[in-house]
Amino acid sequence: MLDLPNIFLSITAVCNIGLAIFINRRNRKSPTGFFFALFTIFLAFWAIALIGYSIVDDHFVALYLMKASYVSALIIGVGFYFFSIVYPNEKEPSKLHQFVITALLLAFIIPLFFFSTFFTKFIVEHPWGKETILGLPEYCLFVGLFSFLFVGGLIRTWVKVLRSVGIIRIRLLFVALSVTFAGLLGMYFNLYLPSPFLQDFRYIWSGPLFTFFIATTIVYSIFRFKLFDVRVITAELFTFALWMFILVQTLLAPDPKQQITNALLLIATIIIGIFLIRSVNKEVDSREKLEVLAKKLQTANSRLRELDRQKSEFLSIATHQLRGPLAGIRGHLSLIIDGSYGKMPARAKEVIEKIFFSSGLLTQTINDFLDVSRIEQGSMQYDMKTFECDSLVKEVVEELQPLAKERNLKLSFADECDGQCTVHADYAKLRHIFFNLVDNATKYTEKGWIKATVKKDPKKKILRVEISDSGIGIGKDEIAGLFEKFVRARGASGINIHGTGLGLYVAREMVEVHKGKIWAESEGKGKGSTFVVELPTSSTEARKTS
Repeated sequence: MLDLPNIFLSITAVCNIGLAIFINRRNRKSPTGFFFALFTIFLAFWAIALIGYSIVDDHFVALYLMKASYVSALIIGVGFYFFSIVYPNEKEPSKLHQFVITALLLAFIIPLFFFSTFFTKFIVEHPWGKETILGLPEYCLFVGLFSFLFVGGLIRTWVKVLRSVGIIRIRLLFVALSVTFAGLLGMYFNLYLPSPFLQDFRYIWSGPLFTFFIATTIVYSIFRFKLFDVRVITAELFTFALWMFILVQTLLAPDPKQQITNALLLIATIIIGIFLIRSVNKEVDSREKLEVLAKKLQTANSRLRELDRQKSEFLSIATHQLRGPLAGIRGHLSLIIDGSYGKMPARAKEVIEKIFFSSGLLTQTINDFLDVSRIEQGSMQYDMKTFECDSLVKEVVEELQPLAKERNLKLSFADECDGQCTVHADYAKLRHIFFNLVDNATKYTEKGWIKATVKKDPKKKILRVEISDSGIGIGKDEIAGLFEKFVRARGASGINIHGTGLGLYVAREMVEVHKGKIWAESEGKGKGSTFVVELPTSSTEARKTS
């Protein structure tokens, strides 16, 4: 009849066998699943061998069962050794690597089974049970081989824990903690105490019991952190198998005291099992719902990308179609204003000039939309060449002087480059950027000044263009999103109702293509603002975009 330690060993064996079967069944093509199943099933065989050793009366059979327990320990080491290699990258060890480990294993196992006195010499009976006398040289060989496999696997696993991040680190940590805890205790009770130096076999049954901690920890991490691809059926089968096993032991117990012990264990297992199954069911249901939602979201994202592409194409076509007629309208309006079609009344000329001005704003808006469309489609063309950037900024400032004077603003230009502001860039694109920044400064500065400054940092090989003003300023919380599409500072529409919120977005995209940076600085509302553009003066970096 099985005693209490053997019953616990039987429960542990059943749990480990079940875990091995279901991990391997659900992960047949996975080297991680295979090696971990190998590890867990030989944990079970280790326990079974020790059960047989304790209940068998024949010393010859018991001796070979003890040999089987040590073989199981070696294969446990092999399974965990290879698991520590393949997880989590699923990179299977080379055939040569597997062959070498197998050869080392067989070099110990073959003489162990062919020679009855190899390693396990003979058995001595004591009042508390059996003791196997072990050979010292063979024991040292076994310890060296087992340490290389099992302890080596533990060290590799802990190194991976330290090097990993996120969910992978959590999964590895659960495995490392559970196997380290059970492994160290198992080595103490089944390797250190029974050694030829101490010869204490009284607690030989203790080691496998701690592997139950591995099984429960792995089952938890399977569902909590999706360590392996298994479903709720694993937990259910393990729980029901455990219930049935303890129920049988309760019914077959030889005395009332043992029946009561088994019954209490059964009640505790039923309560824990119910909570485990309910928790796992909820977890799996939630995960399945999330998977469905993820697939729907993926489909929706694909559809949105397609709609976004169609929108960009529509904008491109629409703006191209609008530019032609609008150019013709502006051309005729210009001829009318110049008097090419004859003299007209002053009142009519004033109205025509307003129409001409509005058509210019519409042209600018269409150009902004066309630039956005080209950027999103990746069809924006850049004509890279070398030129002096300070001359370009000065040209923009001179062009916008009449507009600044009309608004009673002082617009100035400062060249701090000493005539060495050479860049390799698209002249038209940079002109568009600086024109837009200076033009914006005139629109959002009701009184005061605007200053365009060109600087150079020879050490960093950076050209810096600053457009500063004494205008309406920008709130600290608005600066971060200022360069996104359709974003304008609060209060900007009260100063300039014609803005679209696209100019700065286009400027940022163009500057980034030139390997540069653009940002805004302001101390707050009513305190003016500074827009800064940095560009590399090194032609090597710039030419990468051409």
